[in-house]
Amino acid sequence: MFVPYSEIANSSRVWVYQSDRILSDKEVIFIQQKLLAFCKDWKAHQANLKSSYEVLHNRFIILLVDEQEQKSSGCSIDSSVKVIKEIEAVFGIDLFNRTQIAFEQNGEIITLSTPEFKKVVQSDTIVFNNLVTTKADLEENWKTVASNSWHAKFLV
Repeated sequence: MFVPYSEIANSSRVWVYQSDRILSDKEVIFIQQKLLAFCKDWKAHQANLKSSYEVLHNRFIILLVDEQEQKSSGCSIDSSVKVIKEIEAVFGIDLFNRTQIAFEQNGEIITLSTPEFKKVVQSDTIVFNNLVTTKADLEENWKTVASNSWHAKFLV
């Protein structure tokens, strides 16, 4: 069951998928339509999952599930991965490369490999912490300075 992002609980579970390139506005519209259809029918053990999505900065796909009423299951998570992989195939993008780190530089989102990122990161570098686990965490800690996230391990 789809729920608008603004209405889904702050405790909702979150998955962040980062594109290896900026998505065009047309691609974002397609992705939004695909995710809306997916969320409307997303189920775990034949029970509807209260779910939502966002596409942020034409780069990040966010999936959310409010698990207060119905927990997601292995099969339901597999089905979400399947839809993300379908999006990858349609646009020839990579949404599962965890070795690419996204950060802001002069108002632009840059992605670098981990070794390249290590060379440029500073404590005040604005980074995207894709390891957030809830909507509240997404809103409070996703876009943050490197010193306040797991990226701090790269600071010298």
